[in-house]
Amino acid sequence: MVTRTLGQPPFSRAQLGGPLHLRNRLGLLAISGLALFTVSASLPPAPADGSRTHRPSGGGLSAVIRYTEYGIPHVVAKDYANLGFGNGWAQAADQVCTLADGSVTLRGERSRYFGPQGAPGGSLSSATKNLSSDLYFRSIAAPRSMRTRGAIEDVSAMAARGRLTVADLQEQQFANRAPAGDLSAADLARACAALPGGGALGTDGKAVDVSAACDVLRRWDRKLDTGSRGALLFDRFWRRAATVSPAELWKVPFSLADPVGTPNTLNTSAPGVTRALADAVAELRAAGIALDAPLGRHQTVVRNGKRIPLGGGTESLGVWNKTEPVWDAAAGGYADVSAGSSYIQAVGWNGTGCPVARTLLTYSQSSNPRSPHYSDQTELYSGERWVTSRFREKDILRSPVLRVVRASERR
Repeated sequence: MVTRTLGQPPFSRAQLGGPLHLRNRLGLLAISGLALFTVSASLPPAPADGSRTHRPSGGGLSAVIRYTEYGIPHVVAKDYANLGFGNGWAQAADQVCTLADGSVTLRGERSRYFGPQGAPGGSLSSATKNLSSDLYFRSIAAPRSMRTRGAIEDVSAMAARGRLTVADLQEQQFANRAPAGDLSAADLARACAALPGGGALGTDGKAVDVSAACDVLRRWDRKLDTGSRGALLFDRFWRRAATVSPAELWKVPFSLADPVGTPNTLNTSAPGVTRALADAVAELRAAGIALDAPLGRHQTVVRNGKRIPLGGGTESLGVWNKTEPVWDAAAGGYADVSAGSSYIQAVGWNGTGCPVARTLLTYSQSSNPRSPHYSDQTELYSGERWVTSRFREKDILRSPVLRVVRASERR
C-alpha cells in the first residue's frame, strides 16, 4: 500500500495550465518537491478514537482517507494513481476555494471573473490589480528550459521502469545525457557535411573551414562525460546557438500540448546556426584545443596545483549533472567551476530500518587547502564515485579512519 500524509497542496491539473501528457505529470510530480511518499508493507495502524474515515471513489479510482487530530488527512491507496486521486479529493474537501482561486490566477483569468481593477490577494501574485496579474501569468506559458525538459524525460523513464534502487539513482546522477545534443547534434552534423566547400561564415564575416567538425559531431556520444569526444565542441557551439531566437532556431515551435517535446528539429538553414558552428570551431583552434579533445581534458578545477577533470554541463545543454564552468582560453578551456551540482545524495531503504545512502559533497568537506579533505570528495566526484553514509553507532565505530575529537570549553 502507498500512504501519504498531506501537507501543502500540490499543483492541480488546472493550475498547470491544461491537459498534460502522462510523462509530464509524472515528471512534475517527481521534481516538485511538494510531496513526501512512503511505502509500507501493510496498512498503517487504525486511527485514534474520534477520527473519521472517507472512502471516495470515481472513474475507477478509489482511496481511503482517515482524519486524525486537527483534521490532518492520511491517504491510503493501492498505487500512486489511486493515491493521487485520494490526495486530490482531500485537498478539494478542505481547500476548494483556495484551489479555485489559484487556478484562476495561474490561468491568467482573474480579470474575466473578478474585474481587471480588482486586487488579486493571496500569495501567488504580488500584483496590485487583476489585469497586471493576468498579463504576468499568461506570459509564462512559454517553453521550458532544456534542463527541465530533460529532467522530466529522465524521471518519467525511471518511473516507468519502477522498483528503483539506490544504484539506479547513482547511475542517473552521472548519466550526463545532453538533451540539446539528442535534439540537434545529428542534424547539425549532416548540415555541416553539406556545406559547400566545408566552410561557414563566422560572426566577423570571415570564412571558417568547419569540415573537420562534421565527423566529430556525428561520432559524439551525446554525453558530457570526462571522456566524451566532441562534447566540448558542441558545448561551445550550443552556447552561441541558444542565443538565436526560438523562431529561427527550431522548425517545430513550442506547443502547450507538448511542453516537454517542443520546440524541436534544429533549423540548420538559419544563419545563426552555421555562424555559431563557425565561431566555435575558430575559437577552439585559436586556443590550441583539438575539436575532438576529451571533455575532461579541458573542463577542470584546480586544487593545490592539480587539475581535476569534471563531467556534466551547463543548464542550456539540459544535463542533469549541472556544471557551470568558467571559460578561459588562455588556461586551456574551462579552468574553474562557478556553480553546479554541490551536495548530492542517493537514498533508499532495504528493510533493515536504516537508510541506504550514498552521498557526495562535490567541493569537499574543508575549504582549508592544507586539509586532507580539501579535495578528496572532488576527486571522488570526478571519478563518479560516492561516499557510503554511516547512520548506526556501530557503523560509525567501524570506520577504518575513525577519528574522535572531544571538544570542550574551559570555564
